[in-house]
Amino acid sequence: MTFLSSLSITKRLYGAIALMSVVFLAAGAVATHELDGVVDKAKSTADRRVPQLTQMAELELNVTRVSLQLRHAMLARNPEELAATLADVGAKRKLIDEILSTYEKSLFTQAGRDGFASIPPAVENRAGPGCLNTQRPEISGLAAV
Repeated sequence: MTFLSSLSITKRLYGAIALMSVVFLAAGAVATHELDGVVDKAKSTADRRVPQLTQMAELELNVTRVSLQLRHAMLARNPEELAATLADVGAKRKLIDEILSTYEKSLFTQAGRDGFASIPPAVENRAGPGCLNTQRPEISGLAAV
């Protein structure tokens, strides 16, 4: 007779329960270890990625605001309105530059730095000082001929 057949049904059931308990404890330990990694990643995301996303959203909003202000400057009715609009554009450009600088400092991977390299030129094309000609003849004092 084999060892298992010599045991009573009660002892076999106790053995099976003990074996299943060990398996469940091992599975629980592995799951806890894996969840610790998930928690660490979630904390890293909250500490690093969420502020970066907030900065990018703020950057996008300010680029849109600059674009709208540049449009407003092109449609300015008098030199005072033009000067006020261009002053606001200048202030928003400073804010955009600060956001870009802060964002670049917060990058923590080389892939992030490589991806960021294309953002400042794109922002400059969209909201840079060279994308507007506000010198309309009727505003600058030159009469249209």
